[in-house]
Amino acid sequence: MKQLFKPLSVCLGIAIPILLLGLYWLMGVKNIENERGFTTLGIVLMLISGGIVLWGYRKKEEEELSKVALLILMGLSLVLGLGMIGVLANWASSVVGDNQIFTAVCINIAVIAIINLISCIAFSYSIKRERQLGKYIEAIVGLPFFIYIGVSIANQIGGELLAIIFVIGGFYSLLLLILQVLFILKRDRGVYFFPREMESRKVKIQYWVCTFLVLIVLPYLGLAVNNIGMFNNGSIIGNFSHPIFWLMPLINGLAFMVMPTQSLVLRKILFYIKCVGCTFILYFFVSFIPLMPIGFIGIIVYGLGLFAFIPTLASLWEVCYIAREAKSLFGTGHKRSSIALLIAGLLTLPLLFVGKIGLDRENFNTAIRYISGEEMEATVHKERLAGSLDILESAIRVERWENVVDGNTTPILSYLYLQGLTKENHIDENTLNKMKALFLGEEEGLVNEEDTLPVGDSEIKLKDVAVSTTYDEKQDIYRSWIDLTLENISMDDQREYATTISMPDNAYVSDYYLVVGEEKKKGILADERAATSLYQSIVSRSLDPGILKYFNDETLELRVFPFSSEEMRQTGFEVIHTGAATLAIDDYQLELKGTSEPIKEDYSVIKTEGLTILSSDYIKTLPQADNLVPRYYFLIDGSKDSDRKTLIQRAESYIEEQGLQETEVWVVEEGILSKGIENIAAAQFGDGGYNFNGALQQILREEKVGYYPVVIAVTSDFSKALGPYRLGGLAQKYPQSSYYYELNEDLSLRPHVLYKGARVYTEMTRAPLLADVRSYEGQAVLNTGRKQFIYTSPLKTFQSTQNAYKDGCLLEAMSHHEESLNQEELLQVVKGSFTTRLLTQQTAFIVVETNEQEEELIRLQQEYLSGKKHLEGGAFSTMAEPSLVLCAMVLLVGFGYSRKHSGCPR
Repeated sequence: MKQLFKPLSVCLGIAIPILLLGLYWLMGVKNIENERGFTTLGIVLMLISGGIVLWGYRKKEEEELSKVALLILMGLSLVLGLGMIGVLANWASSVVGDNQIFTAVCINIAVIAIINLISCIAFSYSIKRERQLGKYIEAIVGLPFFIYIGVSIANQIGGELLAIIFVIGGFYSLLLLILQVLFILKRDRGVYFFPREMESRKVKIQYWVCTFLVLIVLPYLGLAVNNIGMFNNGSIIGNFSHPIFWLMPLINGLAFMVMPTQSLVLRKILFYIKCVGCTFILYFFVSFIPLMPIGFIGIIVYGLGLFAFIPTLASLWEVCYIAREAKSLFGTGHKRSSIALLIAGLLTLPLLFVGKIGLDRENFNTAIRYISGEEMEATVHKERLAGSLDILESAIRVERWENVVDGNTTPILSYLYLQGLTKENHIDENTLNKMKALFLGEEEGLVNEEDTLPVGDSEIKLKDVAVSTTYDEKQDIYRSWIDLTLENISMDDQREYATTISMPDNAYVSDYYLVVGEEKKKGILADERAATSLYQSIVSRSLDPGILKYFNDETLELRVFPFSSEEMRQTGFEVIHTGAATLAIDDYQLELKGTSEPIKEDYSVIKTEGLTILSSDYIKTLPQADNLVPRYYFLIDGSKDSDRKTLIQRAESYIEEQGLQETEVWVVEEGILSKGIENIAAAQFGDGGYNFNGALQQILREEKVGYYPVVIAVTSDFSKALGPYRLGGLAQKYPQSSYYYELNEDLSLRPHVLYKGARVYTEMTRAPLLADVRSYEGQAVLNTGRKQFIYTSPLKTFQSTQNAYKDGCLLEAMSHHEESLNQEELLQVVKGSFTTRLLTQQTAFIVVETNEQEEELIRLQQEYLSGKKHLEGGAFSTMAEPSLVLCAMVLLVGFGYSRKHSGCPR
C-alpha cells in the first residue's frame, strides 16, 4: 500500500488521465472543422503528461511528495480544466451540438477530478501516515463533497443538484466497498475467492457474500442504473430490457455460488452452466471496453461510471475460476469431455443468438415479400416480427454501430442482428412503417401523401438569368449553360435560397457549379442520400453548400446556403437537349434553342436492349389504340378501426349513381378477406392494416381479355393504407389505367398517378379519367406530352450507348423501376450516373467548401452504396470514442502483464 504513495506512483496516477485526455483529442475528434488545432492540443497534453512522469521519476527515491508539490499538481489540473473548458466553449459555438460538447466537457471534468482525487489521497496520506483504506474516507469522499457543495452554494444550489450530491455520496460508498473487495482479492485470493476446500463455515460465508456481491448484486445494480431514464432515450448505455439480461445474472451467480462437490457428473453440469454464464459476462466486458475511459467521468462526476468496470471485475473473477476448475477437471482423466463442455458452454449463447437471427430473418423476408405482393398467401409470425421491427426502429437513430453509448440499441448485438436480419434487403423507414401498419395495426408515421414543393426564403431573389448554348458535334446534342445570379435583398444573414426548376422532356442535367468566395467550385456528383444528408449537416453549421437534385420526374430542386446581408451569389448548371425546349425557374421561362448546327440523329424512336423509347412528338402521330371495357374494383378498407358497413354502403351508392355493370367489391385487410358483397358476412376480420397494395397487385396480375381495371379505394383515411409499393412493370401494364382513385364521402373521386409519366391531377372528378392511348406495334402507349418507355425485358444493368442523351433516357427508364430494383441493381443506376455524369433521381450535384467535407461525403456515400446504412439517418460530426480494437489491445496487454506478475491461483 505504501508504494501507492511513492512520488513516481502518484505522478503516474496523475499523468495517465492527462495522457488519455491527450489521446482522446488526438485520435477521437474526427470529421469536424479545425481538426488540426485539436490534434495539436492532444500533443500538448501528452507532452505535459510526459513531463509529470519524468518529474516523478527524478523523485522516485523519496518516500512521498511534499505538500507543496501536491498542491502544484492540483493547481495544474485546475488550470488545465479551466483552459480546456474555455476552448470547448469557444468550439461549441461554431462546430458541434450540445451532445458532443457535453461529452467533451464531462471527459475534461473527469480528468480534473481524477487528478485531484489522487492528489487528495496522497495529501491525506502525507498528513495521517495511515495505511488502512478506511482512514481515507475523509479525503476520498469528504473533500470532493466540500468542493461540490461550495460551488453549488456559490451558484445558488437547487434541490435537484443537492439530490445529485447525495446520490454521488452513495456511489462513493459503493466504490469504497468495491475497493475493499479488490484489496481482499489481492491479499487472500486463494482462500476467499477461489477456495480449494470448503471446510470452514466462515470461508463459505465469505465466499458466498463476495460472489453474491460481484456476480449478482452489482450486475443488477448496473442494469437498474442503466434503465433509470437519466437521458431522453430512457437508458444510459444501451437497451437491456430483454428478459434474458435480467435472468442470466441470477442463473450465473447462483451457479458460481454452488460449492464444489465430489460428484463428477454434477461438477461437469455446473462447469457447463458456468461457461454459459461466462459468455454472458464476457459480452458485457467487450461491450464496455470503449466506455472505460468515460467510466471515470461517472465515478467522479455522477458516481455512475463505477458500473462501467463491473463487467471487467466479473469477467476476471469468472475466467480465473473457470481456468482453475478446468485444470481440476483435466486432472480427473476427463480432459476431452471437459474441453467439449468448455467449448459447448462458450458457444451456447452465440449459437442461440445466430439461430434467432435465422428464424427472424426468414420471418422478416416473408413479411417483405408479403407487402410487396409477391406472397399474399404466406404466414407471418406477428410477435416475432414486432420484436424485429423494434430493433430496426431503434437502429435508425444510430449512425454507426461503433457509437455504443446509445440508449435505444443493445451494444454490438443490435449491429449483428441488423446485419443478419437485413442481409437480403435494403430497409428504409418507410418500409418499417408499412410493416407496422399492415401486420401490427400501428399506422403512425405511414404517409402516402405526395411530397410538397420546397419553399425558399422570400428575401432571396433570382436577380438575373443568362443562357448560352453550344452544339456538341461528337455527341450530336446541344449543351446549354444556365447561369443564375441570386441576391439577398434583406439585411439579415444566414438565408437559404430554395426553388424548383421545371425540366423539359428532352433534356438532362450534366453539370453544376457554385461560386464560393472568389472560387468557382465544380459540383460533385454523388449518391443523393449522402449528398442530402451532408447538405443538411453543413447548413446546421452555417458553412457554404449548394445542392441540385431531382424533386420528381419532371422537377429539379436547387438549394444554396448561406447568404449574408445584401449578398449576391453566382451559381449555374448545364443541360443537354436534342432541340428546342422550355425550362421554368421562378418567374423565368427560359427558351433553350438550338444553334445553326442542326441535330443529325433521329431521336424520335430509340431502341436498346430491353427498352424502346418514344418521344412525345412521335407518340402524337400514332393511331388510337383499341378500346377496352373498364372493370371497376372497389377495395373496401377492412382494417381493425374502419367502419366497414358505412364504406360498403358508399361503394354501393357510387355503383348505383354511375350505373356500373362490370364491378367487383373486395374487402381488404392484411389479405383479401372476401370478394363480392354477398360473401362479406362470412369474412373473419382481424387487427391488421389496409393492404391496398396487395390487392392492387393481384388485380394488375389478372389477365382479363378485353378489359382494363379501374381501381377505387374505399376508406375513411387513405394515408393509413399500405399504398402502391414495388409495382415495377405492373404499373405500366395498362396505360388505360393511368390512375387509381379514392372514393370520398360525397362520391367524388380523388385521382392518384399509377402509370409513370401520367399527368398529376389535384382536382376531384365524378368519373374515372379517360386516357389518350395510342398504339405502337400492337403495344398500348399513353399520350401525355412526354416521352414514354416500352419495356420488353427487365432492365438490370446499365450499358452506355456512347451517346449522352440516349444514356440519360436509359437511366431515366431504370429509375422509373427503382422500387422493384434490389440493392445491386440500384447500384447500377448510380454507377451509370457517375460514369456518364448525368443527374438521375438517385444522385445529386453538391458543392462543399472544404476538403474535410468532401471526405465526409465520400464516407457517407460508401456507407450507403455498400448497404451499411440500412436505415436512413442524418449525417453529423461526432467525437468518436477510442477505437474498440485499440482499447481491447490495451486491456489484453494489461491483463497479460497482470497474469505474468501475479497470476490466478492454481
